[in-house]
Amino acid sequence: MKKHLSKIFILLNFIFLKEIKSQCTAANIPYQEGFESITINNQLPACMVATGLGSAVTTYTAPASQGRQPANGNCFAAFASSVSGTNYIFSRGLNLVAGITYSTGFWWTTNYIGSIGWQSLSIMMGVNQNTTSLQILTSITNPMSGPLQVLGGTFTVATSGVYYIAIAATSTPGGAPYLSVDDFFVSMPCTVLANQALLTLS
Repeated sequence: MKKHLSKIFILLNFIFLKEIKSQCTAANIPYQEGFESITINNQLPACMVATGLGSAVTTYTAPASQGRQPANGNCFAAFASSVSGTNYIFSRGLNLVAGITYSTGFWWTTNYIGSIGWQSLSIMMGVNQNTTSLQILTSITNPMSGPLQVLGGTFTVATSGVYYIAIAATSTPGGAPYLSVDDFFVSMPCTVLANQALLTLS
């Protein structure tokens, strides 16, 4: 009887894992994530991953104190400077094609203009939802805003396949306590302007 139940458990576990995998198939471009699918704080949209969710990275279903706010709609994410180091929000998998120039970016804001507390804010890309394969697409140092701003850039990939975009924020305690992010996108086609940085991933 125990052996029979064990086989049933293994089969059900396999079906469950297969179902999760099927729900996280890669998205096609254009892609936009405005966090509007979340229903409670500290929840992520389907197939996204964040480091330190609930502490270093938080999500909200409405604006909050200390300047935490969405760019559009009601829902958004924020990094907390009280947790030192670099933390990441990863997109779901994206189907990208070699030779196409893509645009990517997101809206961001901090609550204290001129505050120290953030070392850098970056858009990165890799082939997994972890830090081992990430390469920087674009980055700014000492991000300070007040009003909402867009961080964005263009890129191509050398090989067609599934890739993941990551928003990365590096903090030190003190200064602006939160850095809000929203409406994270990848689009195409894109015309590269003169003197605009273009990164090719291989």
